[in-house]
Amino acid sequence: MFYTLTEAPAVTFELPHFLGGMLRNASWLTAGEIAVKGGVLLAGVIIARGMGAGPLGLFTVSYGVAVLITQLLAAGQVEVLIREVAREPKAARTWFRNSSVWQLKAGIPVAGAVGLGMIVFATSTLRWTLLGFLLYALLRSRLITAGAVFKGLERMDIEVKARVIELASALVGLALIAWFELPAWLMGLAFNLGATLGLGWIMARLPHDGASRPDTITPPPDFRKEGLIFVGLAGMFQLLIRGDTLVMATLGLQAAVIGRYGAALMPVLAAIALPQLLAVAIYPILSRSAEASESPQRWILFCLGLGLASGLGTATILDIFGPLMIRLLYGTRYLAASPLLVRAAWLLPGACSSMMIGVVLAAWRQQHLGLAALASVTVPALLLDILIIPVFGLMGAVNVAVVAHSMIAIISAVLAWTVKRQVNA
Repeated sequence: MFYTLTEAPAVTFELPHFLGGMLRNASWLTAGEIAVKGGVLLAGVIIARGMGAGPLGLFTVSYGVAVLITQLLAAGQVEVLIREVAREPKAARTWFRNSSVWQLKAGIPVAGAVGLGMIVFATSTLRWTLLGFLLYALLRSRLITAGAVFKGLERMDIEVKARVIELASALVGLALIAWFELPAWLMGLAFNLGATLGLGWIMARLPHDGASRPDTITPPPDFRKEGLIFVGLAGMFQLLIRGDTLVMATLGLQAAVIGRYGAALMPVLAAIALPQLLAVAIYPILSRSAEASESPQRWILFCLGLGLASGLGTATILDIFGPLMIRLLYGTRYLAASPLLVRAAWLLPGACSSMMIGVVLAAWRQQHLGLAALASVTVPALLLDILIIPVFGLMGAVNVAVVAHSMIAIISAVLAWTVKRQVNA
């Protein structure tokens, strides 16, 4: 079954239309992100209750590594595809083919090098778990790239359904592994099964091009060059939010200790879904606004306010109800994670704000400014983790994360204000 493109959505650039499009897109994305982030959270609960703190630590590290590698294998093409398909909907399949060629060229050596590194450097139990999740990263990178085509067309429901298929299948696999007390490294195979089913479903629905001749298609920017910047952004962001657990593993902290930290951070990382879905919902609309030579300043103010409001609201909820969530989700064995969760919640105002400003920069093809802001803080934050965790423990890592996300939001806002309207030929 193919999704047939009939015509590009009508676009005006007034605020009421902007809000209407954002709410329409966000309605699907909200349901999808609740299901997906809730699925990952439920996976942690199944592992914590059915396998123990040790396997939860393995899952925390391995899933985090898989998410990071997924962004590398996607080669930045998700963000490029959303923007370029929004600007030229009739060329959706052509742009997907172009992106796929670059992904294969970049992804094969990356996957090989990462797999070799896992074999050589990881400990025996962690090694097999990481290798299982490496295949998951390959499959997931293809799934999110195909989903980007539909996001550019403002068909947000397609990828949502594919990811629900993925997570539902993975959860069934995890439950069976826990029930039959199978080895923990098989967790990756459960996610591989889910990603395979979701990928097959979405690939069967890729749209046909609506353009009759290649010379009628407006040429996009260089997919490779544009993608590399987005790879840097995605990789740097994943290092920012998950690098502390990698530092803990490198420093030799016990898997059970990392598991407690993962239990505290999972609700916070799940809450980041809110600005992510809002950013994706408005990205195609902002991309067409940039194509029409609109000024970005009003959208910067709007997105900054939206990010702050969503971040403060979710942080307050987690601050109040965080300890109860820990008790209900993970049980009394993980109550020591409650103070970590309450403190970590306050990284959300900064994280939400910087994410919303970042989508404005991407729509106006100024994503290199977002990368500069992220890199200027992430690298010092990881160095601080190396110094602070041995002295102040897990709470030290949380404090570094809160300060880092706040600084990125401030730097991003300052850089974004320098962006001018695009002048199209």
